Amino acid sequence: MEIIKEKCHHCGEEKENCYRRFIAMTIPIPEAEDIIDKWGRDNWWANLKRTDLTEEETKELESLTIYDQLLNTFGRGIQCDECAIKEDELYKKYYPKD
Repeated sequence: MEIIKEKCHHCGEEKENCYRRFIAMTIPIPEAEDIIDKWGRDNWWANLKRTDLTEEETKELESLTIYDQLLNTFGRGIQCDECAIKEDELYKKYYPKD
């Protein structure tokens, strides 16, 4: 029996334990989540309309909008078991269902 390896869209590694399913374009990224916490997890996007920000702060917020889009855009993809487990842990940490 031939073992089929597929490339996980999240980690980029070829593995045997990959499955085709609907996945987000990215799993939560701890560094980006830290920036969200810095600006306020419940309303970081409200800062986008501020006019008193430095160029660096503006770029940081704009990068969060891209990250948010990637985190919330789903499509057909390939994901390995390890990334699925990691994704679940990260969602529970940053987006608990209290």
